[in-house]
Amino acid sequence: MMTLFRASTGESWNGIMHDCKDAGILGYLFWVFFLLISSFIFVNVFIAVIYEEFKNVQHSNDTTETLSLKRRDISNFLNTWADYNPQGQKYMKTSELQSFLRDLPPPLGFKGQKIENSKLLKIIYCLNIRDN
Repeated sequence: MMTLFRASTGESWNGIMHDCKDAGILGYLFWVFFLLISSFIFVNVFIAVIYEEFKNVQHSNDTTETLSLKRRDISNFLNTWADYNPQGQKYMKTSELQSFLRDLPPPLGFKGQKIENSKLLKIIYCLNIRDN
C-alpha cells in the first residue's frame, strides 16, 4: 500500500515499474494505468480546491455588493424625501414615517410590496428612531 502511495505521488515510480519486470507486459501496463488514474485524481482534487476557494471569494464579493447602497437607491431615497419634505426640512412627522417607507422603493423601503401595518410598525420600532 505504501508503495502505491509513493508511486502515485510521482516519486521514483519508474524505478518501481522497472523492478516489476518479472510480471512482463502486464506489470508495465498496470503501472502506466495506475499512474494515469492517480494523476487524474490528484489533478481533480487540486482543481476542486481552487474552484471552491474561487466560489467562496466570489460569494463574499456578491454579499458585499448586495449590502452596499447603489447611487440609484440613494437617488430614490432623496426623491421620496423631497415628496414628503418639499421645503427641504431635515425632519419628518412621525405620523408620515409609515407612508414614507411604503412609498420608498426597496432595498430601503417597501414600495410595491404588501406589508402589514403591525409588521411595519415593528420594523420602525426596531430602527430605534428618536421622536421629538
